[in-house]
Amino acid sequence: FATAYLQKDYLSCRIAKGCHEGYPVLTSLGVSGTLESVEPTTGIHLVTVPSCHMVCYLRPEDVVRPLKAAVGEDVLSAFGEGKIQKFREEDETYEIALKGWKGTLYAKGETFDRVANGMEEREGSFGMRWILRYFFSSDDKGSESQRSRSNSIA
Repeated sequence: FATAYLQKDYLSCRIAKGCHEGYPVLTSLGVSGTLESVEPTTGIHLVTVPSCHMVCYLRPEDVVRPLKAAVGEDVLSAFGEGKIQKFREEDETYEIALKGWKGTLYAKGETFDRVANGMEEREGSFGMRWILRYFFSSDDKGSESQRSRSNSIA
């Protein structure tokens, strides 16, 4: 038998640098979403992207960086409420469609606030409750087939 000496850092899962569960992130796919959870045994990051109805299972290196807000999120600026339309990584500028103004605001992250605080429980499509229900619901019907993570029928 062999003996392995490991540092504490190697025994726990690695979360992408600066990122926190429940807050927006930018992915290597070029889309922004919310880091919903990190699988502790594998380190896989579960990122939901409501703007294109995706759930991504990413390695820590595929989560590029934390963001102030993700595309599709509501924000509050000095000019009122708006919705994030786009994030330009090259100059770290957010494109915000202002509600009621029919205008577009180009702003840095420090000039607006997210309406969602990141840890609230979201209802509807792609909220954490929806994800947990989708993967782990116990169906007493028995007649329906169960679906795997790849959405194939098992």
